[in-house]
Amino acid sequence: MVNLIMDKPVVTELIQHDMNVEAISKELDAILNDKGNIQRIKKDYEDLFALLAAGGNASATAATHILHLLKA
Repeated sequence: MVNLIMDKPVVTELIQHDMNVEAISKELDAILNDKGNIQRIKKDYEDLFALLAAGGNASATAATHILHLLKA
């Protein structure tokens, strides 16, 4: 969901055939050990929080963004 709202790849989505031990291990290593990746993810989540909180109600704002994406 975060990738859709931010309109960019914030986190890697491991879906169906992409979800395997090797891919999970690689992503966990990047999330836990790659300082540049950790900082980028933290910054992207801060930006996401600011975006959702801008309207005052994060849940309503998220729902509005999701509906907008579904209608596009």
